[in-house]
Amino acid sequence: MARSIQRHELDIYSKYSLWWRTIRGRRTCLVFVTGVLLLVGGLSCSQHVAEPHYPNVVLISIDTLRRDHCSAHGYSLPTTPVMCELGKQGAVFNLAYAPIATTAPSHATMLTGYYPLAHRLIKNGLTLDDEFETLPELLAPYGYQSYAVVSAFVLDRKFGLAQGFDEYDDRIPLEETSWKKRDFQGQRVPRVPDRRSDFTSERAIQWLRTRRDPQRPFFMFVHYFAPHYPYVPPPEVAASFVPPDATRHSHEEAVGLYDAEIAFADASIGRLLDELKTLQIDEDTIVVLTADHGEGLKQHGWMFHGIHIYEEAVRVPLIFRFPQQISPGQVFDQPVELTDLTPTILALADIDMPYELFQGMNLAPALRRQSDLDANRAVYLHRRHYNGDYLGEYWAKGELFGIRDREWKYIEGKEENLRQLFNLAKDPLETTNVLDEFPEAATQLAHQLESWKLDQHSAKPIRNDMTNEDIEKLRSLGYIQ
Repeated sequence: MARSIQRHELDIYSKYSLWWRTIRGRRTCLVFVTGVLLLVGGLSCSQHVAEPHYPNVVLISIDTLRRDHCSAHGYSLPTTPVMCELGKQGAVFNLAYAPIATTAPSHATMLTGYYPLAHRLIKNGLTLDDEFETLPELLAPYGYQSYAVVSAFVLDRKFGLAQGFDEYDDRIPLEETSWKKRDFQGQRVPRVPDRRSDFTSERAIQWLRTRRDPQRPFFMFVHYFAPHYPYVPPPEVAASFVPPDATRHSHEEAVGLYDAEIAFADASIGRLLDELKTLQIDEDTIVVLTADHGEGLKQHGWMFHGIHIYEEAVRVPLIFRFPQQISPGQVFDQPVELTDLTPTILALADIDMPYELFQGMNLAPALRRQSDLDANRAVYLHRRHYNGDYLGEYWAKGELFGIRDREWKYIEGKEENLRQLFNLAKDPLETTNVLDEFPEAATQLAHQLESWKLDQHSAKPIRNDMTNEDIEKLRSLGYIQ
């Protein structure tokens, strides 16, 4: 089962969580504990205790990357040779899920270990409340230096994901964008919409070379916007993936350009990983590579993402590499979620804390071959609320929720009067709704999903700090309904 807080645990959890947050008060508890340990050490002058050593962490997020378009996961075209090699050096998760097919909420989940309904950043443009501690904040008391480079306005610092970072590079000059026009999706672009993948790697590499403190461990978060639309890879890369006979502006051309964007991002990530080796820190660095969500590519009639929670939208690649603890060549076929990233990274770094406070699972024991993962774990999915409008030919109103439990996947949207049940073992592309054939299975999953939703919701309102200019910037990226 996914780690959500069950009803019989709520009272204990609430008291413990309140105590933890009150004492910690944004790092206070960890700093306090560290200070006490240092004091005790100082009082015992006759004993010398070696300082603990913590590994570096590099978290790489590739925006809008469908798992099944990665050659590392069997795609027929060579889109991800770097990712393929990274997987051979570490551990690959074949059944990893994003909680939502939307950029900012999914990244907030990566950095907090909470589902979007719990951290309440449920759509782009909202702000993560600072009561939720991010991964760099949790690492800071252990001496970590932190840096992030993000490649689209949707992750701008004003939306709360910069909290805890020493440096948060979200300023994109015109020369670093792949979109040179001043109009995008029918809107006037008030600011550069994206950063090209090679410039993203260059920013990260320059930080490693010039601003990293070699005496401290570091946490680096690197966000690549490609292959998010607009699909504008360098022409020489596009030539390798777009069929020469593809009609201009056709679906075939668009898919080829999407694949080329993946390949360009993959090559750019290779440069970053090579730099870790050049600096001789790759053996002492936890590398995590994943995506925030996938892309529709009209598999269910919708070209982009956000409105569906079918497999192409929420199933993502996930790779961990850490030579000191993870033996190479591991492949996991059990379900995992992006909620698992924060507790797993902390555990791999040998940072002791109450991991049960996270909604995700700690995967470190399985990565160390100390235990097995739960093959029967349920995965929970969510789509943000829509006011009711046609997006292309698709009508979107209200929220969607989904659950994957073993071979079954159930999706419901009450305002769209939608109920779907798929047997993924027999129908992995979700083409046939078998709800009428298996009503008892659907009912059981609906009850399970409703219980999970009740455990997630918070009465505290979400923050919306957007200005009119911010709305226009997000609309230029296609993020505003």
